[in-house]
Formats: sequence, C-alpha cells, structure tokens
Amino acid sequence: MSDAFTFRRRRQQLCQRVQRPILLMGNGERARNLPMTLLPFRQDSTLLYFTGCRQPGAAALLDGEHCRLFVPIPGPDDALWHGPPPPIAELRDALGVDEVLDATGLAAAVAELCRAGRTPA
Repeated sequence: MSDAFTFRRRRQQLCQRVQRPILLMGNGERARNLPMTLLPFRQDSTLLYFTGCRQPGAAALLDGEHCRLFVPIPGPDDALWHGPPPPIAELRDALGVDEVLDATGLAAAVAELCRAGRTPA
C-alpha cells in the first residue's frame, strides 16, 4: 500500500488538471443471495488509487488542495462483531486527507458546493 504522501500527490495532480471540485465515490457492500450473506468487498479502484481508503461506503470530496473523506461511522455494537474501528485521527494521517467525516454529511457538502456554483465533477 502506498503512503500518505503518495496519495496526497496523486490528488494534487488530479485537481490541477480538473480545476473544479471532484467527487470520488467508493463501493458499498453487496449481498450475495440474502442480505446477511455478503460478497467479498473490493473498493472502487479510482477511490482506492487517490485515497487508499478500503472502507465500504466511503467517498472523497476534493476541492483544490483540500480533501474530505466521508466514511460510515460504525455503530456502538459494530466493535463486537467486527473488532474496534481505527481511530479517525489514525485514518486521517494514514491516508493523508485533511478531514474524515461521517458519510451522512456528504450530501450536504455537495449541496453547499452546488449552491456556490461549484458543481463537483
């Protein structure tokens, strides 16, 4: 896996070429036959290349030099079934993003950019 510097540099190069906000959407988990039987998860390759984030349901909003990563915040009982989640600060530092936020705030962040006339690519 690449380091935070590599991900940051890749995002900077992308933003220099596009010159507007960019929304990168990751994959979510998919059921095989029944909702409780999931297919093996594989993150979207574009989100993985630019952020290194392997969490299902993640998205990144790039705006110039600023990168906000939106991830689903696990419920209080998730640690029982999946182990303790990585601390937000650890995730932020490992991936070289500026902020790690709850995925439920993604729609509001995109709407705010759209109201300002800066629709993400």
